[in-house]
Amino acid sequence: MAFWALFRWPAGLRPSGAINAAITQTLNIVLTYCFLMYGGALTWSALSSNQPHPFLLVAGAGFWLLRSTLQPLLFSMRDRRSVGITIIFLVGFAMHAAGTMFLAG
Repeated sequence: MAFWALFRWPAGLRPSGAINAAITQTLNIVLTYCFLMYGGALTWSALSSNQPHPFLLVAGAGFWLLRSTLQPLLFSMRDRRSVGITIIFLVGFAMHAAGTMFLAG
């Protein structure tokens, strides 16, 4: 949700056109909802002593790996914030991959 303040949405999206601005904001809101629900599912599993379904962790690992791969392809890596967020994405991948291996082992 920090995109709204960081990139001054919706005013910063006006040059891309009304439809693109609406799509970008909608995708951001829906992705935030997915992260909250996904995080809630993992937290519920941890607090109820249930093991999460392995697919949930594999899907999470895949998401973070895909996102970290797209970062240098779509964004400049000259800014240290881009490098920092890429590292965060790789840590997210490692955490989910480790959880998957823990469940499988």
